[in-house]
Amino acid sequence: ASGDITTRTIRADVLTLNGFNIRQLATSDIANDATFIATGDFTLADSARLIVNDGAIAIDAASAGLDGNISVARGEASITTTGNIAVNGDVSAPTVILESGSNIAMSNSGVITGTASVVVDGQSGVSLTRINGGEGSVSLISSNGAITDGNGANTNVVANQLSIDANTGIGGSGSSALNTQVATLAANNTAGEIHIENNGDIDVLALRTNGDIDFTNVTG
Repeated sequence: ASGDITTRTIRADVLTLNGFNIRQLATSDIANDATFIATGDFTLADSARLIVNDGAIAIDAASAGLDGNISVARGEASITTTGNIAVNGDVSAPTVILESGSNIAMSNSGVITGTASVVVDGQSGVSLTRINGGEGSVSLISSNGAITDGNGANTNVVANQLSIDANTGIGGSGSSALNTQVATLAANNTAGEIHIENNGDIDVLALRTNGDIDFTNVTG
């Protein structure tokens, strides 16, 4: 059976950690790939940083608490869990993929940046604060839940292309609407309402739900 791993400073060409609970307390600077496999929880402390220069970061755990920062210069940052993912720090990479078998929740201090593409898939629900997709694409998915706003009237998503697929709702009424700044949008929801407020010219490819739709486009 695997045991717990607590790490502080790590410097390596390639890093693989395989344990039960994995806790990163300081900075890891990895030249190529970094892989973390936790049968239990993966925790990145608020004072910690995971830095990968030429490879990718892959985290596979029962749950993940990301209080610190993840920075990947050229590859992919992938976090996969059966349970919850909490994003309270910065996650930055050309491609960012977050996949949870439960909920994904971003706090007001959490920021996801992906210059090529961002995928956020929380089966039971996704609560967003800030995703910066640049000139790339952002995909928001919740097969059993809703995509909700977690930062009031502030912008949730900046990207060239945004696709949203949810089951029980997208955004909420008033200041709980999903606030976007995107050029193209496709939003599909099974049951419930869609509330989206966009800033700037937009090509709406799809707005579908078995409920009401409230879509507003403004110029900031």
